[in-house]
Amino acid sequence: MRKLYFAHPKALYGSKLEDTLIELLKISFPSCDIINPADYQDLVEIEKYKMQYFFSIIDICSDFIYMSMDSLFPNSVLPNLYGSGISAGVARELVHAIVKDLSIHELKTKFDSSFILQSFSIVNRLNANLNFYDIQSIEETRKANSELLELLKESFNN
Repeated sequence: MRKLYFAHPKALYGSKLEDTLIELLKISFPSCDIINPADYQDLVEIEKYKMQYFFSIIDICSDFIYMSMDSLFPNSVLPNLYGSGISAGVARELVHAIVKDLSIHELKTKFDSSFILQSFSIVNRLNANLNFYDIQSIEETRKANSELLELLKESFNN
């Protein structure tokens, strides 16, 4: 069975929203096992190997799907937050997946101001082009994840 790695911002890890997105990916990719990096966060190996550990997981996948911050922030919520582009970790995973010649997909979503999913689509990226996005610095990613986590807690009572 094919494996699909789901790269997404850490603020979603363990949330109801993440669960919903994974269920939708299972429907969209019925012949793939969905690999969620959040499932590996508590492993001791993460502290030692950091991103290399996730790269080794990507190496066993045939497909890669990523989600940018643009897909998470509703237009009316935090318009000045670092809510655009690809988070630092997702960008590194995406570059690795491109180098490994995985089939690349982008998950595009739209939410209302209460983080209710309004639309869900998958775009195939035959030639993924990182110049299309701004890539966040680690500091920008941490700030965006922190503020997004607070919003998600309020919206979903997580």
